[in-house]
This record gives sequence, structure tokens and C-alpha cells, in this order.
Amino acid sequence: CVMNLGESRAEYRRLMFDEAAPHLWSDSEVDSYFREAENEAAVRAKLIQDETTPDVCEIAVVAGTHTYALHPSICGIYRVKLDGEPQPMARKSRDELDTEYPGWEGQHGKPQIFLEPNDIRNIRLFPTPVNDGVVRLVVWRLPISPMTADTDTPEIHQQYHYRLIDWARRCGYLKQDTETYDPAAAQRFELSFEASFGVRPDANVRRKRRENRSRVVRYAE
Repeated sequence: CVMNLGESRAEYRRLMFDEAAPHLWSDSEVDSYFREAENEAAVRAKLIQDETTPDVCEIAVVAGTHTYALHPSICGIYRVKLDGEPQPMARKSRDELDTEYPGWEGQHGKPQIFLEPNDIRNIRLFPTPVNDGVVRLVVWRLPISPMTADTDTPEIHQQYHYRLIDWARRCGYLKQDTETYDPAAAQRFELSFEASFGVRPDANVRRKRRENRSRVVRYAE
């Protein structure tokens, strides 16, 4: 069911036996736990795919410029399309480009390849473009507007809303206070959250996935 931030906080307090004031966890603390929970769920399970938000999914290409900043909400790139053409751009690592195209960093032309981003902060086109254009992305991302008001709801699908409570409880039990700190309970709820959304991929996992999958990115229909 749909749960807004106020309802989620109330359910948290009920489950944590914290309904009576003074509370062990402030409203701002609990709210921050649910924002973190939604981010964790989005990263682990790739719950938010986006191809329509202009600031996130469109990059204005300028002739002579090869590197462009990605929107900070982006967790991963699914598809890339340049100037609306159906020819997919190949996905390469820096090591592959060094091997296949010696001196590639100084080459100019129509981009056909993008450098696989390790940190999801920038995207680099190769060859360096000689014309202006537009790159359109299909991405996985974090929520763009974090929940702050009681009536705000998570951007992820409603079927996952209640499951966010596990991560919130995990965070609550890690609060450094004699009445709240319980690392064993925190571990239990983290494992329960993990059962719902999977393990958070680290940099090594992402690298291995890139090595194992096709190097061609599917283009948008």
C-alpha cells in the first residue's frame, strides 16, 4: 500500500515501542532513516529507471568537448543514444581503448563509443565530437525529490513502501545511545532489508558485471 512519510514514521514508532513522548528517536532522525532506506532500495534493486527527465537523461554535446557531468542521482547507465540515431554506441573501458585505439584521447570525429564510467560522475565520448548534438540516456537513479513533508511518498513503487521500515529500524538500532544501540538487532533488520532488495553492489561488483556483459549498450526505441 502507499505509505507517506508521516505514516511510515508512525509505523516505525509503533514497531519500536516509541509512541510516547519523549521519543528515543526524533522526527528528523526517523525521517532521515526513511530517505536513506529509499535510496538504498533504489540502488540495490534498480527500482527507478528514467528516460524522460530532461536534466537527468539529456546531455547537450558541444563540438570539441568529450567529457560531460552526469546528474548526481544516476546510479547506472542502461542505454545511450546520440542525436536520435538507432546505431548503438559501444561501451568501452579505458584499457580497451588503449589497446584498440592507440592515441585515442587525441582523436576527433563522430562519437561511436563512450568510456565506461567507474564512479557514475562523468561520461566521456570517443572520438571527441566535431559537431554539437544531444546524448539521450536511459538510466537507473536515486529519488530526485527526497521526502521531507509528512504527505510526501516514496518515488519507488508502492509495493515496496512498507519494506523500507526494515532499513529504518536498522538505522535506529545503530544510534549511539545506551537506550537505542543494539548492533545485533540492526544486523537482523539489515538482513531482512537485503532479502527484499538485494545486496548493495560495490565498485568491484560493478566492474565484474561490466567485464561479463556485452560491451554494446542497447539504444532507445
